[in-house]
Amino acid sequence: MVSTKKNLIQITYNMICDIGFTNITIRKISKEANCSIAALYRHFENFDHMLTYACIGFLEPYVEDYKLIKAYTNDPVKISIEMWLHLSRTSFFKPEIFAQLFLGPYKNSIYNIIKDYYIIFDRDIFNVGEVSALMEDMGDIFFRNYDYIKNSLPNKSKKEIQILSDLTVFNYCGILGSLLKNTYTVSEVEKMSDRFVDGLHYLYKDELSNDENNIY
Repeated sequence: MVSTKKNLIQITYNMICDIGFTNITIRKISKEANCSIAALYRHFENFDHMLTYACIGFLEPYVEDYKLIKAYTNDPVKISIEMWLHLSRTSFFKPEIFAQLFLGPYKNSIYNIIKDYYIIFDRDIFNVGEVSALMEDMGDIFFRNYDYIKNSLPNKSKKEIQILSDLTVFNYCGILGSLLKNTYTVSEVEKMSDRFVDGLHYLYKDELSNDENNIY
């Protein structure tokens, strides 16, 4: 069962890479996997569930980013900011894929899907324990931002931390939503990313200004 589910996720991921997210259909996946649509639904709740699992694969490159950033600092806030910067610079050019993760019907259970994804793919990954732990940390950053940063801001109230976290996430998701609704040039997308970066620097300016060895 697990090997079949893994195969279906990999097929879906490959098809997204080959023909684009918006061109994927359940029938195309069924044909490529040489199985019935009913057989697909033995492993996934619905089409969106399958797409969400496949889109987790697009978070994998951020594992290396995360490892590099952690080599410079162990401060959760600074790691969080830098990871959001890296995410914006690439995900805004693939809004459908990342909207499936952040805005899709499974956004509230994405953290558990990330963990399940690595249980399914564990035999294919060198040092799976490390990668799984890193992905879970990234899940905290991207999907539980408040929980991730609260312990490193002892001088701020819970309300202040919640506002910082919400503004970070809402700003990101707002831009992502805009990119889904309209067509933008590369230059326009780059400017959106720059504005998101400027917004993060403004929100966290106190934390950044206190670090003489700033990595930004």
